[in-house]
Amino acid sequence: MLLGRLGLDTARVPHGDRHGLLRLDRGRLEVEDGCLRFVTRAGPEGGATLAPGDDQIPHQSVSAVLLGPGSSVTHDALRLLARHGCALCAIGEGGVRLDTAPPLLPDTSALARR
Repeated sequence: MLLGRLGLDTARVPHGDRHGLLRLDRGRLEVEDGCLRFVTRAGPEGGATLAPGDDQIPHQSVSAVLLGPGSSVTHDALRLLARHGCALCAIGEGGVRLDTAPPLLPDTSALARR
């Protein structure tokens, strides 16, 4: 991977110093100029938790993003979250269902050797 392509830096915030979870729904999670952003089209009357608009997401200081119904995510956003050790969880309506693929440890090959 080209390190400068998405503006990825090498600084890491320990998970103990990060905020826990960030819930987003009914929007699009994408990367623009190396920054993670969430674009919402519908407001609270449409079921979204955020007002319509474009919000920057502090992915370096969040441990996990809960992505609710009506949301989509780009490949670059997945790559940026994985690079900074931020988990992405898909949740159902009202947080009833939770699907996740937590980040695997990059320094171990024990799982691949099984």
